[in-house]
Amino acid sequence: MSLLTDLFVAKESSASGYGPDSAARFDRAQLGGLTNLEFETLWAILLGQEWDVETHALREVVAGDESWIHQFPPSYVAKLLTLGTAEMTSASKKWAATEEVSATPEEMSPVIDALVRLARSAHSKGEGLFLWTSL
Repeated sequence: MSLLTDLFVAKESSASGYGPDSAARFDRAQLGGLTNLEFETLWAILLGQEWDVETHALREVVAGDESWIHQFPPSYVAKLLTLGTAEMTSASKKWAATEEVSATPEEMSPVIDALVRLARSAHSKGEGLFLWTSL
């Protein structure tokens, strides 16, 4: 069984209704295999900091037995909006090398691209950016 991972844009009031049956209604990216911890680690990398649970935690919106929804804080979304190509490439390399991810930069680059694209969408719509994971 693999971990399902989606990033999606929604109003905070409708984010808790996200799931396989409603996913098509949202601006989203289907990924897989990533949890909130990996995205928290990326946030620390983008800020040039060591990961800290108090500083870099995504807010849990829904906690179920087999699926979870976390919200990216506005300051994380704001940071994503400032990233240029060189910063995204550097972040891909650093993130891929972490113990949490253990991948190649080429595997992580599309994830960062999707994250930045959805951050821009969330910002332009005045909505939030969310992470859905499911077993």
